[in-house]
Amino acid sequence: MSAAGRLAGCAAFALLLGACTGTWGRSRTADLADSFPFSLGMGPGVSVSVRTPMVSIGVTPVQVRSDRIGYDDRLIHGSWREYQTGLPWSPWLDDLDDVPRAPESDSPWWRRGVPLMYRWRAKRDSYKDVLPSTPHEPEVETWGSQPPVGRETLGALLTMSENRAIEFRDLRRLEAGADDAPLDVVGAPTRGTLWVASRGGRRVPSSWDLFELDVFLFIGVRAGVRPFEFLDFLTGFVGLDLAGDDLPHPQTFEPEPLKVF
Repeated sequence: MSAAGRLAGCAAFALLLGACTGTWGRSRTADLADSFPFSLGMGPGVSVSVRTPMVSIGVTPVQVRSDRIGYDDRLIHGSWREYQTGLPWSPWLDDLDDVPRAPESDSPWWRRGVPLMYRWRAKRDSYKDVLPSTPHEPEVETWGSQPPVGRETLGALLTMSENRAIEFRDLRRLEAGADDAPLDVVGAPTRGTLWVASRGGRRVPSSWDLFELDVFLFIGVRAGVRPFEFLDFLTGFVGLDLAGDDLPHPQTFEPEPLKVF
């Protein structure tokens, strides 16, 4: 069997394990998905971008607003909405209407870094289809029973890309306390609320070993490879978790011994 055939067989075996062997198998499956992130997108826009551990840069004649499906990492996977822009727009990111201003936007550019590429990604919950979404992305306001999961990524030159979580604040609590009346008036979904996004959340880890190519022309393909994560996938079969990202072991509850008083 060729090397490619053995690799494909190993990958298929890991996917099978992930479905039937608990946290150990799911960890191997997650390591494999981390090794080869892949996603497809559809929407208006034209862009080409490249990411390496030290250079992340994109050229975007038309800013991209897309629906994506695939795997980006263990937080962003399945389906999500995405806004992406690159040169020549990204250096003026805080002046674009669709992107909220970053809290540190008044600081000098050398402290904030030059955004050679920018992505805003957000996962919506089950209420995403109850009310029509706005035609713009990123969506600063969104309905849902739980706050969406969001992240923004800045491009880089001779430094690692910076990832920050997008914070979602509960508009009900900001303006109406615990009163649900304003939400009832506008027809909010049951147990729903209006979440308002803001930038400048906590920093989240960046994939330091990622090599990625993204091409988007109304339909987009994004494919990457992470060599260290693939090594972690292989060593996981002999019990070594090099990346320290295996899922925790399931809790077990042993019967308590009979107490004699």
